[in-house]
Amino acid sequence: MAGKMSFSALEGATSLYQAERGDLSLILCRLRSDDELLIEEREFLADLIDGRRALFNNRPVNFAVKFRDEEMVLDVLVGKRLIPKRSHLVARVAKEHGVSPSYVYRKVRELEAAPIAYAAMNQRVELRLKTLRDLEEHFNRSLSVDECEPKSEG
Repeated sequence: MAGKMSFSALEGATSLYQAERGDLSLILCRLRSDDELLIEEREFLADLIDGRRALFNNRPVNFAVKFRDEEMVLDVLVGKRLIPKRSHLVARVAKEHGVSPSYVYRKVRELEAAPIAYAAMNQRVELRLKTLRDLEEHFNRSLSVDECEPKSEG
């Protein structure tokens, strides 16, 4: 029976798992931090540098890119509901996320082609819109309270 695994060991195992599948982001963060690397992580990096190990040709998308793409599509879908004249919406979202407008259009089309993912994203859009409405209502209420309070001159 194996002993308890520390958080650092778990993080090391996770970074090694992701690195073996082509996502080097976590192992690079661990390498740059003060955390001690696992022996397996050191061996993986040494083999990679030495040329004994090659990464996949079709490396999977790392989590940061996946998150950016989801946020980008979410911004487009929310913008479509909020902005009546949206001629430059996709261009603005693309510039904000550092990608081309064609990339944004492609990601939106990919989402629309997957009905379950599209339904889940629409739920996120509704939540974002509700949050924005609640913030607007709170902001308007706080302004109306501030306007009604008499200003004391001191």
